[in-house]
Amino acid sequence: MNQAIQVIRQFGGKIELIDCDHDLRDYSGDGGDGIKLLDWLAEKGLFYKVKIHAMNPVGRMNMERMLKRYWTQY
Repeated sequence: MNQAIQVIRQFGGKIELIDCDHDLRDYSGDGGDGIKLLDWLAEKGLFYKVKIHAMNPVGRMNMERMLKRYWTQY
């Protein structure tokens, strides 16, 4: 997640889509799971278009619920 935040800060104006997973496995030590990235985006008011490709059904449901709550275009 921390690497994703760095990229967003650097290229924010050029981002068209964030393709996000819930379980980051190898990257979990780098700041958590995909829903934490969505939390950070919502905190910052950065409502990019988001595609969820999570296979974890509970994680997907939680992420979709968050998008429906904060991303009005979702």
